[in-house]
Amino acid sequence: MFKLKIISQSIKAISAFKLRSFFCIFSITLGIASITTIVAATEGAYKKAFEIVERFGPDSLLIFGGGEEARATGQRQ
Repeated sequence: MFKLKIISQSIKAISAFKLRSFFCIFSITLGIASITTIVAATEGAYKKAFEIVERFGPDSLLIFGGGEEARATGQRQ
């Protein structure tokens, strides 16, 4: 009986504040979707990086060339 009363009050509260309930459910759904997207993107990037490392093998050395920094020009003493 007590559980039935709680469910009844919950339904009344949700129906009384429809817009607030909608925004609450929408924000929870949006939060879960964004976290799922971030986790999936991070996991995909990790797998892609691991795949690249495996392709070259464990005894490879990668060297990336860098650009030169701009230096001030002037007279030497």
